Amino acid sequence: MVAAACSAAVVAASCAQIAGIEDWKPLPEPTADASPEAAPDTFVPDANTKDVEASVKDQTSEGDVGAGCEAGAMQCAGAMLQTCQAGAWVDTSDCIKPVLCDASTGKCLTSVCDPEEHQCAGAVLQKCNATLDGWIDVQTCASETQCKAATKDCSGPFCLAGNFRCTTTTLEKCNASGAAWDKVDTCLTAGLCDATAGVCKAPACQKDQINCAGNVLQVCNAELTGWDVKDTCASASLCDQAAGKCHLGWSCNTGSPGAGNNCGPLGDKSCCSAPTLAGGPFFRSFDNVSFKDNSNPATVGPFELNLYEVTVGRFREFVKAGMGTQSAAPAAGAGAHPAVQDSGWQNAFTQLLPATPAILTTGLKCDATMATWTDGPGANEFKPINCVDWYLAFAFCIWDGGRLPTEAEWNFAAAGGGEQRPYPWGPTLAQSNASYGCSADGQAGCAAGDIVNTGSLAAGAGKWGHFDLAGNVAEWVLDAFGTYPKPCTDCALLTGTDRSLRGGGYDSQPVDLYASMRAHRDPAQRSPHNGFRCAR
Repeated sequence: MVAAACSAAVVAASCAQIAGIEDWKPLPEPTADASPEAAPDTFVPDANTKDVEASVKDQTSEGDVGAGCEAGAMQCAGAMLQTCQAGAWVDTSDCIKPVLCDASTGKCLTSVCDPEEHQCAGAVLQKCNATLDGWIDVQTCASETQCKAATKDCSGPFCLAGNFRCTTTTLEKCNASGAAWDKVDTCLTAGLCDATAGVCKAPACQKDQINCAGNVLQVCNAELTGWDVKDTCASASLCDQAAGKCHLGWSCNTGSPGAGNNCGPLGDKSCCSAPTLAGGPFFRSFDNVSFKDNSNPATVGPFELNLYEVTVGRFREFVKAGMGTQSAAPAAGAGAHPAVQDSGWQNAFTQLLPATPAILTTGLKCDATMATWTDGPGANEFKPINCVDWYLAFAFCIWDGGRLPTEAEWNFAAAGGGEQRPYPWGPTLAQSNASYGCSADGQAGCAAGDIVNTGSLAAGAGKWGHFDLAGNVAEWVLDAFGTYPKPCTDCALLTGTDRSLRGGGYDSQPVDLYASMRAHRDPAQRSPHNGFRCAR
């Protein structure tokens, strides 16, 4: 048998690889005269046998035949990745190119290029590196068009005839011979140089130009190609293109007393300040102390509410602007709550505004003692405006860029949202918290001094910093007075004879100052007891 004829020198090789050699001949059977030194099964190889053994040894050293390799070991046989299994090398992966076979990781590397392959990276001629996994720079041509990967040189034209390019603000065109760039035009900015169209584009706007796109205040960008956002105003009506700014309210433009950055306990805050309240769920007219009926849940969305009651100074700007009369009434639908249908101004309201400015200002002096309005600026500019009916209050808020708050929004702010505070500042009432009971001036009876400058009582600030939500003047809200609507998610009651007032005033009793308390009046009533603040 052939297997029995394999010599010890090639026992590790496959006998099958030498089984087909015809001149492999065993020694003849031993005779009685045979030398005792010759073992019975020993073969003496001839020259052919020695050649085969050498061939097998060569194959084993190259990894084609596993000769005692360690299980799991890996090697590369040319481009073939091999793994040692049961003492033999087994092909695992064809890596295509020997340089991509990596026995140390047992993986085929990924090539990005082929040997001697060239490419152009702009004007730089590059060649595939030795490991085929990247590029090396060969030469930098004079221009991108001169770089030729196919011929592996810089033999192309300097530029393509008729092509355009932009060098900062200079528009250039390649001449007919392709030898140079000729200047065509100088654009206003680099952004206006259009190499694709071969033109200098017209500017979309002028340097530092301001624009209002809805409530977005925009400024022309540096390249004159379009608009950058400069600010986002609370509403479109507060975007002032001429002044180049957003207004907190039109009434605070001039910086006049009570109409600028001069309100609050320290006189350093905008009288139009209106922080954003995140909103959330709470119970209307509930504090779990004096009012324990929690059957009126409500949820309000985010909204802004003036920190201060509208001052005489702010209302004076409204009057100076010629507003507040029938001829200057808001447009139908203006001042609507974004989530409450049909909550904006109605044409029917217009006829209930004063017919002339004189009638308007006369009505603002509805009480000789307690009215805060004066025909000229004076000591009352920081006091809340009173003697305004519901229609004037609504018209002012619309002109100022806002609206009247819903009753639910006002109650949410006064109660501290889900905290359900009895009073805006907390659970108890002291004279330092609010002006009430005609006692703010320390004298018996009601007098002009019982209406204090809005925001002057620091101890009366609510959860979000709102002042005078209790006392001073009661505040008109959007809603008609009636049974609370249910369910209530950004709800408002819009039908009814009277309109609701909240917060109590300078002459109210302590019970009337609870955040849960409601009041109502004829919307056309002008009283020194009534004022308002605006929402957005």
